[in-house]
Amino acid sequence: MKKLFVFVLLCNLALAGTLILLSGEQARDGAAPPPPLPASAAPLKLLSEVPEAAEPVAQAQVASAPPTTAIAVPAVQTPTAVAPASARTQTEVPAVEPPAATPTAVAAPETPAVPPQPDLCRSFGPFESQDGADQVGRELATAGYDVTPRTANQPQLFGYWVYLPPFPSRAAAAEAAKHLADLGIRDYFIVLASGKRNAVSLGVFSKKRSAEQRKERMEALGFSPVIDERLRDHTVYWLDYRGRKEIPESVWKPLAGKNAGIKRVARDCP
Repeated sequence: MKKLFVFVLLCNLALAGTLILLSGEQARDGAAPPPPLPASAAPLKLLSEVPEAAEPVAQAQVASAPPTTAIAVPAVQTPTAVAPASARTQTEVPAVEPPAATPTAVAAPETPAVPPQPDLCRSFGPFESQDGADQVGRELATAGYDVTPRTANQPQLFGYWVYLPPFPSRAAAAEAAKHLADLGIRDYFIVLASGKRNAVSLGVFSKKRSAEQRKERMEALGFSPVIDERLRDHTVYWLDYRGRKEIPESVWKPLAGKNAGIKRVARDCP
């Protein structure tokens, strides 16, 4: 009951304050002041001024108050119940859908790699002079085939040697030489170098037929001569080619026709 009295008292205080503010605004605006409160209205008192025993009297006064002073009591909002944290978590967190299955990529069958075409290696020569090799090299380069010049030592036949094979001793070789002299042969000498030591040379001939005639004459005198080719190192010139395509006959044949003795030789690429 005490709480109800306090609540009504506070509502009256709020109403009185509102009326005072409105009367002040009307006075400023030139409006007529509000009518005075009726004489039967109870004066306002603070809560501390109201004794405990006066509580029934205050209730009687409130009951006898005229109906014009009724005050609308605002509705008291009821606090909303708060759900437990576990319930909020279940409500607020959206359901997570499992990720869609990613289709497994199927590897395309590998195409076997085509091995590169191997290079072709050719050599052109031998040329007797460097000028001849350089001329052919320029013509090949003009046709789109680059070549690399190189030199080589090549055994070259320069004659035919007729001689009597080596004798067992120097004395035996000297005896054969004396026999040649007695027969009127002057073109001979005893070989002292290793390899053919104690042989008796009967001459070196540039032509094979001349060497064969010498041999036949010695045989007629009762000797047994032999013929060997005489070789010596000779510098020659080559052109080396390396590429993916063969040099066609239409390019090669005119060059070979202008340089007698040269040939095209296949070789292993280094």
